[in-house]
Amino acid sequence: MEPCVLAIDLGASSGRVIAALTDGKTLRCHEIHRFANEPVRCCGSLYWDVLYLFNQIKKGLTLAGQHYEVKSLAIDTWGVDFGLLDESGRLIENPVCYRDERTRGILTELSSVLSMPELFAQTGNTPDEINTLMQLAALKKQRPEVLERAHRLLFLPDLIGYFLTGRQACEFTIASTSQCLNPQRTGIHEALLQRLGLRPQLFAPLRYPGEVLGSLKAEIAEECGLGQVDVVLCGAHDTASAIYALPTEDPHPLFLSCGTWAILGQILDQPVITKASAKLGVSNEGSPGGKTRLVRNCTGLWIIQQCKAQLERQGMPFSYDEIEAMMGQAQSYEGLIDTQAATFREWGQTIERIHDALKATGQPLPKTPGELFWCVYQSLSVQMKLAFDELEALTQQPSDTLYMVGGGCQSATLRQKIADATGKRVVAGPVEATALGNIAIQLIREGLVSDHAAITELIQNSEKIITTLPEKSMEAQIQRLKQIQAQMRDYAQA
Repeated sequence: MEPCVLAIDLGASSGRVIAALTDGKTLRCHEIHRFANEPVRCCGSLYWDVLYLFNQIKKGLTLAGQHYEVKSLAIDTWGVDFGLLDESGRLIENPVCYRDERTRGILTELSSVLSMPELFAQTGNTPDEINTLMQLAALKKQRPEVLERAHRLLFLPDLIGYFLTGRQACEFTIASTSQCLNPQRTGIHEALLQRLGLRPQLFAPLRYPGEVLGSLKAEIAEECGLGQVDVVLCGAHDTASAIYALPTEDPHPLFLSCGTWAILGQILDQPVITKASAKLGVSNEGSPGGKTRLVRNCTGLWIIQQCKAQLERQGMPFSYDEIEAMMGQAQSYEGLIDTQAATFREWGQTIERIHDALKATGQPLPKTPGELFWCVYQSLSVQMKLAFDELEALTQQPSDTLYMVGGGCQSATLRQKIADATGKRVVAGPVEATALGNIAIQLIREGLVSDHAAITELIQNSEKIITTLPEKSMEAQIQRLKQIQAQMRDYAQA
């Protein structure tokens, strides 16, 4: 059987096990197993079903072992969420989803202990209710007995790695999303945690991409029909892996990872922790190789996903290809929404939320699903323009090229609208950038590829990369969205 490495790529809506094979010149990837992932509401909380995910991963490992000689695997997931282990190493309860309401209002409460600007200065991360630090503060207030039982906190990729190997770790890039690291990102910010009444000892020592966590437990290897398989640490935060797979050797690329979240940013040599960066709401996160991902998290395809799911429940299922076609017939509709408004982060009733926002700003409602989706796509594109303008003003490193990865880069409409709105050349792909970045770390570690430059060449030789140039100005829509955002601020204060 051919040797391969496996990427276990868990997203907030689906998970995959992907096998990768290379001859040193090209890369072949095969999706072995795909499975749904969605949070489960139970007893007033929103949980991730991590044992279901673990079982699906084992199914993927079994299928991979039937076709390939598996040399290693690595795990990436979304950021901030975690599981807690008791003193005997058992999971106390399912991890709670970052969209759970337990952290609502926690920023206001914490501000009595330390100001939000101070918190940014202490961590380099913008304070956000979803961050791990806020989740821990909420847990301490609402269910202190759970934290008292906890002996170890493991972020989701580290938790899956623990299930597979029995080894505990705190991978650098995933930890950098938590707001629990010091601003130099050399370790857990012990003084900050203690100030908030939290135990720094909950966290395992930092480990880094390219290190080996351990080998598969013997019983899991036997169950899945595998031999000895190393579990390697990749950029365990999915965005860190995705950006590692950008098809460029530019040391400071401007990027947009467009999935459930639209994560825009730039790779820099050092963190940017200033009053200006605090005001802008950016975060300094880690990348493989120790560089800084200066990122800003914006609402992305979440709104589209929620609209699509809501219409499906109403008996109107649409594929993404059908949505693209419908939008082609809806481009006379001019409604815009502020996709960054807090209401669009919420779960459920998304179409009604869009209607409410349009009514509040005196705009006509969409009459067809095509107009609904066109409204969201166009609004997202203009929001990206505003966000990139602010980011480039901060870094003083403008670029005429934007690298776009993730599921959103499959939409020709979104690619074109972002090119039009930003006035930049959009280089889209690879679509599976997260899995490829995960795989890249393993290939280098296995000695199958020499370095990152060789990885870039491998990706350029193997993956579909689409370049989109601006076609028409969206200045009118840009000015209109600025007016709408001002209206919504006034509406919220009324």
